[in-house]
Amino acid sequence: MSWSFNKATILACDARDVTWNADYWITDPPYADAVNYHELADFFLAWYEKQLPKLFPEWYADSRSAPAVKGDGQDFKQSMVDIYANLAAHMNGDGRQVVMFTHQNSGVWADLGMILWAAGLQVTAAWTIGTETRTVWNDELIPMVDDAVREQMEQMRRVDDANHPQFGDTDYQLGAYAAALKVLTGFTGILNSRQS
Repeated sequence: MSWSFNKATILACDARDVTWNADYWITDPPYADAVNYHELADFFLAWYEKQLPKLFPEWYADSRSAPAVKGDGQDFKQSMVDIYANLAAHMNGDGRQVVMFTHQNSGVWADLGMILWAAGLQVTAAWTIGTETRTVWNDELIPMVDDAVREQMEQMRRVDDANHPQFGDTDYQLGAYAAALKVLTGFTGILNSRQS
């Protein structure tokens, strides 16, 4: 499926099939089997398969489960590295990649970081969006942030190779930042400390 606006073209495609350069690659990767997009797509295709060709004649209306990246082991990670390396190889000199990623497990975040690093990409910015949140007292929040950052650092140290370290200061800083933001954005509001 593609749309063209003046000089821009937006195309939904399999990232492994990319053979052309682009200014931006926008991806929403699978979440280590937490969200099976191919199954969700098949569910909606069952409802809309007759309407899709009428509304979007150029769009496919068949199942995309065969090319879906599935699983959570080494094969999954290698497929993701291959995909992001291909996109990196087909990025214009000043191009960017935007990766939409939401997950509760900090180990999955560490895996994503390693996947992007192994593909030759560098994280330059991160934004968080809070969902399903509640309010929290300030004096409850600080220990939660401390614990989350400590756990993230320990997980990164466990997965790193002691003989050939892959993480540097920037990686640990980004990991701590992501862990803290995960906690901070987990609440709709932060209340002042309770009076004793």
